[in-house]
Amino acid sequence: MATIINTKPPAPLWLRELASARTNYEERLGWPVAMEVSRRRLVLHVGPALGAITTTPATGRRLLAELRAAGLAGPVLAPAGGRWTFLTGPSLHQQPVLPIALGAAGVHNVPRGRTVTLPPDLLTADWVAAPTHSLPPWSTVIRGARRVLR
Repeated sequence: MATIINTKPPAPLWLRELASARTNYEERLGWPVAMEVSRRRLVLHVGPALGAITTTPATGRRLLAELRAAGLAGPVLAPAGGRWTFLTGPSLHQQPVLPIALGAAGVHNVPRGRTVTLPPDLLTADWVAAPTHSLPPWSTVIRGARRVLR
């Protein structure tokens, strides 16, 4: 009987860590996370499973406080120096249109088909509101943004 020897080298450590992080998001949160191997990053696809809204940091802080006070806060990403991203349930509309005042204040919907880059760790400081399985409704986050910008 012949012995078969695997001559393929193991996957690089960074790739194994990325795959492990993806599995962690999927198993713990049920999110449809994908790996962009060429960019060495994890992404979350916006679409029928979930939505995302971005804000300026100043508006993001106020909006998060508003949602927390109402018991409706969901996961929020805030990479250093970047825009805040509120993960939400999916929008009921394919291409929702936000009020002009929200856009002028720097509040934007992430369109379906786009992606949100995720940190490789659920415990990183980029999460200003920890990731959870439940997501607030998209419309609730928009209403909160309208309230804090009055």
